[in-house]
Amino acid sequence: MIQRVQTIYLLLASILTGLTAWFELAIYYSGDQEIYRYGLFGNRATADGELFVPGNWMVQAVIVALSTLLALFIIFKFKNRKLQLKLGQFNYLLLVAIILSIYFSVRNLMNIEPLYEFDNVKAVYWIGFYMPVAAIAFQFLANRG
Repeated sequence: MIQRVQTIYLLLASILTGLTAWFELAIYYSGDQEIYRYGLFGNRATADGELFVPGNWMVQAVIVALSTLLALFIIFKFKNRKLQLKLGQFNYLLLVAIILSIYFSVRNLMNIEPLYEFDNVKAVYWIGFYMPVAAIAFQFLANRG
């Protein structure tokens, strides 16, 4: 039945994964000064508003879209629990791929030329990074329940 508790968990996982695209994933600081904000669709310099897009944004956007749509698709496969579980396991892989992709992108962007002029650059992961982590928890609850 579509009224099962798995539906709520999958809907929450889908919403959290989809919202990943709309929030910053990391913010770069040099000391106390905020210098760049990294989002799924580009890095924005906070001082001059300059926008540049990293090379792997399309891969991340596709994986986020696939994971979001897959969680919604799983909801409507309520008559076939085995298929739901297998698709849920595949969604785990997509969510882990999102997290790893974001992690390595944030680390790699610390080596770009515009950041060389700043001393002691550090990246702080922002809310967009933690949304797929929470989505994994809801996907786990949906597969378990």
